[in-house]
Amino acid sequence: MIFTDKSRVQFNTKKKKIWISKDSTSEPVEQNRRQIFVLIWGATKYGEVSMLELVEGTMTALKYLNILKRRLLKNHDSSPLNTESDSLIYHHDNLKPHKANDVKRYFEERNIYVLSWPLKSPDLNLIESVWARLKASLKRSYQNQQDLEEDIINAWNSMPCDFVVNLYASKKDRIQAVIDKEGGQLITREK
Repeated sequence: MIFTDKSRVQFNTKKKKIWISKDSTSEPVEQNRRQIFVLIWGATKYGEVSMLELVEGTMTALKYLNILKRRLLKNHDSSPLNTESDSLIYHHDNLKPHKANDVKRYFEERNIYVLSWPLKSPDLNLIESVWARLKASLKRSYQNQQDLEEDIINAWNSMPCDFVVNLYASKKDRIQAVIDKEGGQLITREK
């Protein structure tokens, strides 16, 4: 089973902390609102993070299909998938590019079973935990996009295998927690 998703990694180019006491006066500070960001798409399977793509611009059906054609089966067991029991199980959410006819046809022609997925259900997608760990390991500020991209790739490549194995082992508990919450949020936020 393969879990996939895209994420946006974004950080300020220059962060500054300014301490102001009640008695001090300060001039307004002009903020640089320009953000350095990278759109990433990744896939994970049992025991490893297997594919990472840096996506230029927005994810379109054509870009998504090209990633699949270029990477998916080359990065997984090359044995033929002829029966339903042998079928690769693939997860992606319900974004428009994922539902395009050419993308659906790609999976059908290769006997890849696409898991039916409820809308807005990140608690069930294991790769969300991978994104959180990846982002937590990055620096807080970058001078340019190339530095950010290099750091993302290094963080991805150093993702511990046992972390991913434990995510897969937690699947049953995650599903049960969503059932127990009757589809509500697993994480409660205090106001």
